[in-house]
Amino acid sequence: MSPSAVTFGELTQWTEIRDWGNLRRQELADWLSDIPVLPGDDAVAATWGRLSAAGRKAGRPQPVNGILGEE
Repeated sequence: MSPSAVTFGELTQWTEIRDWGNLRRQELADWLSDIPVLPGDDAVAATWGRLSAAGRKAGRPQPVNGILGEE
């Protein structure tokens, strides 16, 4: 498993919304520390954009992603 930076951000948001204490946040950080997070850059964003557009044109349902503002 290699989550993207967006997924990592969503996990952090989840802990904030649910008011996790320092201990539980540290446990999550410790667990995630051995898992590489896929970086995001212009090339990744452009690839995502092309794939997302192709999916839309094909009529495929699109996920909602709060960070990217997609609906």
